[in-house]
Amino acid sequence: MDSWGEEPPAEAVNELMWRVLKRMNTVLEEIRGEQFPAEGYWDYRSMSRKPWPEAGGPFPAEK
Repeated sequence: MDSWGEEPPAEAVNELMWRVLKRMNTVLEEIRGEQFPAEGYWDYRSMSRKPWPEAGGPFPAEK
């Protein structure tokens, strides 16, 4: 992290965002007792449902 300079790399930020989104939705599935909608994910920035990314399917592959 010390080598990042003032800003972290955009790729690292995006990966973290997807990991947090995946975990949040897994927890919400458990709380609600229902499956996450297959139509897309909830984009909290725009407060709307967005289609899944083409490359990663429901969630980008975990590393």
